[in-house]
Amino acid sequence: MSESSLQRRAPSRLRMLATLLVLLLVSATTVAAAPERTKGKKAVTSDPFSGLPFDSGEIVASDYAETAEAIDVWNYLTNGFNEGPASSDYDASTDTQIVHVRSGGDPLPALDGRTHRGYRRMQTEEQRQSLWDSENQSNHTRSQLGGWNEYESFHMSPEGERQFIVYSVRLDPNTPIPGSVLERNGVFWLSMVSQFKSILPNTSTLPSAGKPMFSVYEGYDGLQLRVLEGDSSRYVNIADVPRGVWLRIGLDVHWSSTGDGAYRWWGDLDGNATTDFKPLSEKRSNPTIVEGYEAAALNIGPYHGIPDVPSNGRDYANVEILRHGSDDPWGPPMTPKMTGLSFDYSGERARLELAWGLDEAPEQRVRSDVQFSIDGGAWFTEIESGLGVANVDGWFLQGVDGSWVDTDRTYAARVRWTSADGDSSPWSEPLVLPAES
Repeated sequence: MSESSLQRRAPSRLRMLATLLVLLLVSATTVAAAPERTKGKKAVTSDPFSGLPFDSGEIVASDYAETAEAIDVWNYLTNGFNEGPASSDYDASTDTQIVHVRSGGDPLPALDGRTHRGYRRMQTEEQRQSLWDSENQSNHTRSQLGGWNEYESFHMSPEGERQFIVYSVRLDPNTPIPGSVLERNGVFWLSMVSQFKSILPNTSTLPSAGKPMFSVYEGYDGLQLRVLEGDSSRYVNIADVPRGVWLRIGLDVHWSSTGDGAYRWWGDLDGNATTDFKPLSEKRSNPTIVEGYEAAALNIGPYHGIPDVPSNGRDYANVEILRHGSDDPWGPPMTPKMTGLSFDYSGERARLELAWGLDEAPEQRVRSDVQFSIDGGAWFTEIESGLGVANVDGWFLQGVDGSWVDTDRTYAARVRWTSADGDSSPWSEPLVLPAES
């Protein structure tokens, strides 16, 4: 029935119920960014894509915590009560490690544009070690949703697709987790928040790849984002993350077991009343599926060593996997962080030296813009100034063409990076070099 015919005919409860059932049966939902709306004189940001470099896609899997039967949505859970797909001996009402709460969830809209008030409290318990771990690795326990093959996974993310995976999480203000993400004292002292493992389709017997390609861990002082790159892991450590409020963690990823894979972490981690995603990492090209595998599967929930890490947990809501265009932009580079501005006397006359101190430049960067200010005056670029700024191994040097600077004046400098798409990062916080007396 077309939209126009529905408008012409008088509504009935039967037709409304039928329409609702059709909507519930649709497994993939196409969504786009919602506009801003106003409430009185106060603007309310309702766009769940705010801050992201794309604004639409197709939701291919979701858990909005609308039912207590999490196993019906995730197809697999493992904790101290049950292991495996839906079975007649599992009763969600008796599972104290995965608890469904009907209200109090993330107050902001999910990518589908709707507000969902349910959430799942997921926690481990000292008296109930997870069944799988008790049989396979006695020094670990977990309370997790999602399995590692096509039939028990939340969703099989196939090679070749680009997806944005996002979920809302609320961290326990009184967490007993002893490990620090800043000190990087090892995952044995942290608690897993989520992970993606590589899997094979069309099989229920072959195991998943052992190490997760992507994982998020919680420490007492923040979050740690991990990516398996070759034989080692790349870390993003985020300190002082708000607790007791809803946060959003996102991963934009092109799934591939070869070099054309790519990823970028995103997050809305301020805990305020508006959606505002910010990049948590640069975009990086790297295989995102372990070689020999063809897809990836998501798990959420605490997983940690015992007895060093006590029982712990957190709240989850609005888990979504959005398939979007492979040609969508990845967003601008992150704001550069400068590490030093100083006078350099290695030449015949003083030069101004600016360092940004990165291990490597972001791959999106194709141009570096530098601006200077003298004695608090207007900002000017190196081209306008004619002072000759050169890029030498990550260092900017003013005056390398033979010009010189007066050390009795005060200088300030700032940097931004621009990608091939023409997207520029924000200007860095200025560094100020006082005049020498």
